[in-house]
Amino acid sequence: MAPWLLAIVAFVATFGAVAVLLVWSPSIGPQRARALAAVIDMEPVVVDIPEGQVGARPDVIPWLTRLLSGTRIQRSLQAQIIQAGLLLRPAELLALTGLGAAVGSIAGHMLYEMIGSATGALVLGLAPWAYIKVRQGIRKKTLMLQLPDALDLICSSLRAGYGFVQAVGNVADQMRAPMRDEARRLVDEVRLGLSLDVALQRMIERTGTHDFELMCSAVQIQTRTGGNLTEVLGNLSEVIRDRIRLAGEIAALTAEGRLSAMILLALPFVFAGLLSYLSPGYLTPLFTEPLGHIILGAGAVLMAMGVVVIHKLLSIDL
Repeated sequence: MAPWLLAIVAFVATFGAVAVLLVWSPSIGPQRARALAAVIDMEPVVVDIPEGQVGARPDVIPWLTRLLSGTRIQRSLQAQIIQAGLLLRPAELLALTGLGAAVGSIAGHMLYEMIGSATGALVLGLAPWAYIKVRQGIRKKTLMLQLPDALDLICSSLRAGYGFVQAVGNVADQMRAPMRDEARRLVDEVRLGLSLDVALQRMIERTGTHDFELMCSAVQIQTRTGGNLTEVLGNLSEVIRDRIRLAGEIAALTAEGRLSAMILLALPFVFAGLLSYLSPGYLTPLFTEPLGHIILGAGAVLMAMGVVVIHKLLSIDL
């Protein structure tokens, strides 16, 4: 087999393996939500899981887990992983990153030596992080869309005479994931002995959204000073609905700009492909000559800067 073909096969196989490990890592589902602390927080927890469901996987890299235990890196990685809704240990994420970078570097070096090695390591090394960021975005958006309905359900339960924790329990029973999982986790933590303030603060850290921070802050203030919590949460539900409606209008108005950004980003690669097809060898100096390497590097940096600028111009953060 030709070296370049072997490199491509190794690159694709490793990329697929990393993707499969991430996609098939246990998500925070209804059966596994109560086992979350056993995997991510490293704390004992009462687990109620139906027979045949696995709550916590054995640690395959215990020495790295012990090395990271109690460090700021571990806490930061835990926050990123849990906001993505994955049951993945920080040590496992670092191992996937290192494995992807190593194989990507070897495969890239077989194709384009130093430049290919650096590119392959960067692409495969960042693949797990890119997947986590995508999962975070999807989960945060879903939680934001579900929060007004959850607040309405909590308000209805409070008017019926339930306590706040019982009202959150109704949310866990009647809503879908991921709101159901967050509500169930809050109820379980309070039942296991955590104070409501601490449980709410942990919910803020797990969700990483401003809307949940507003809700939890309102509840924390009400428990200290008193007041009509039903009215506060009802008003907050209306505010969040208005924000969602406004975000949708802005997304519709900026759709043309996002399409233009995608076209501009794809044009260099499309033209490069056409030139290579119509005139083979025309772009070869870019990959073989030192000046070509400089031009490619400068082009990549300028494209990255353009992507960042366009993203900032079109981003919706209400």
